[in-house]
Amino acid sequence: MSCIRVSRTVIKGLLVHLGLDVTTGSSSQECLPIVSHEHKVVFMDVCTSMDGYEAAMRINKKYKKHQDRPLIVALTGNTSKLVKENSMRVGMDGLILKPVSVDKMRGVLLELLEHGFYLKRFKQPDWLQIVRACVHTQMKLEVL
Repeated sequence: MSCIRVSRTVIKGLLVHLGLDVTTGSSSQECLPIVSHEHKVVFMDVCTSMDGYEAAMRINKKYKKHQDRPLIVALTGNTSKLVKENSMRVGMDGLILKPVSVDKMRGVLLELLEHGFYLKRFKQPDWLQIVRACVHTQMKLEVL
């Protein structure tokens, strides 16, 4: 089993552990057609090539309004400032450094919710209630 496939399997397992419904894709070409309004978060691996950055830009273009699109979170093992800058430049909303853990996943999701990325999408402005709602309603995520 390749490192990328193992990474995708581990990340999916962590998200399922958080109670989320997860869809996986092995490339941006596979990911782009299946990302829909059902997906609330897309975790995009950006460590190996510009492929993840290009996919993030295309997801952003696919949705006319920023609040209609899923959150895009970069996954990388690279701690360089350039990776974070590139991720934000192409419209990603957050970044998780590998190795990934349940606490890191939960922390980034909470941070994105806390800073208002989803507050406009829900009637109840309490971000803790939004997290519970997302977990209990099986928020659909895309892992690339």
